[in-house]
Amino acid sequence: MHIKKYFMIVVWRTQQIAAIFSMIMLALTLTLQVNLYIEWRFSNSYIGIVLTLFVLATIILIAGYAWDKKLKMWREQVQVSVERNPYTTNKMTPKELIGYETIWIPILQIVADSLEGEEKEKALKVVNAYKRWIAHEKLDVETKRNLDKLRDWLQLEWKD
Repeated sequence: MHIKKYFMIVVWRTQQIAAIFSMIMLALTLTLQVNLYIEWRFSNSYIGIVLTLFVLATIILIAGYAWDKKLKMWREQVQVSVERNPYTTNKMTPKELIGYETIWIPILQIVADSLEGEEKEKALKVVNAYKRWIAHEKLDVETKRNLDKLRDWLQLEWKD
């Protein structure tokens, strides 16, 4: 494994743990702050801390659920990251390549075969151009291997 990839995996794992850890720390901090104001309500302060922690953790999780599922705030973040990516306009992602190869090109092939005369020749030229373009698209080794596995699984036979 390359050293850069290894460090990226370490950073990613740390970020995943940091998100959970920060939520726990937020709940604990709020609990201990709020406990100062409500400790007189409980005979045992430990029960009050645990109960307050449970209530605040539930509120935080509900807010996170609403942020993710109901408000859908993450979609704008993904959209901005795609817009700022300089490679989105001139290079297709592996997901797009698989979609074109397994769905759109076979549909275009069927449509082209259903036409007649000069329109059929033009449509077949377009379909063949797409096939050649996708065949020459540069992919990393792992993506190429996965795409080949998918091709074998779907048993696609291309006719040039």
